[in-house]
Amino acid sequence: MYKRSQNEPETYKCKLVDEEKDYIYIDYPVKMASGKTEFFFEGT
Repeated sequence: MYKRSQNEPETYKCKLVDEEKDYIYIDYPVKMASGKTEFFFEGT
């Protein structure tokens, strides 16, 4: 995702919560600049 005023991408981090044979579970992404949780909806 890009900010409208900049050409640099926004950066996010997330943690691996659990791992199974065919699945991995991650927590919600956190925006590096603000430290706030972000939600991404399907198709975005």
